[in-house]
Amino acid sequence: SNKISTIEAQPISQQELNLINQKVASLTTLTNDERQKLVNDLGQLGPIEREAYLSSLTKQHKIVSAPIKTTIGTITVDNKKSAKKGVNELSKRAKIAKGKKNYQKTIELYQSAAILASNWELSNEFVQIEEIIRKSKIEDLSLKKKGLEKEAKDAVKSKKYAEASAKYKYASKIASEIFKLGASDMTKEVKRLTKKSNEYEKLK
Repeated sequence: SNKISTIEAQPISQQELNLINQKVASLTTLTNDERQKLVNDLGQLGPIEREAYLSSLTKQHKIVSAPIKTTIGTITVDNKKSAKKGVNELSKRAKIAKGKKNYQKTIELYQSAAILASNWELSNEFVQIEEIIRKSKIEDLSLKKKGLEKEAKDAVKSKKYAEASAKYKYASKIASEIFKLGASDMTKEVKRLTKKSNEYEKLK
């Protein structure tokens, strides 16, 4: 049966692929990786199965993301204008949390604001908030990396080389997370921290 299915799945045209991409892009609840995987999977299907699969997905998604009446503090969100106010209110709270260096809460609040903006098709706000989330994640991780490096140095002073090696290794993992968020200067950091981790690994 395997042979038959490969014959059925005609190579898919760029136009069809663009269409799939568009439809999948509108499923805002998916992460980028999930979307990419879905596009690849759909490309393997025949046109009829693909259409059926996509329409069931979009139906499910419409049910999930249909803007529902929500309240944010004293703001009732039931139209685009009040959604904008809601987004501003959540962003204001996120800024307060950020001022207190509570990055976990900052990112959660901005993510709620992004979902709200996306549901009400406030695309400018959505793009801005996504960028703020990215930068906040970078700040959060940079602080964690700094903390780990300090702990690693303290461990070296106390001749706890195994601990130092582990801390440097973890710091290099965090540096690579920061790199994935678009900080291209982190490649050197990853190398530097990995090298340090290996140095102390030998001494333990």
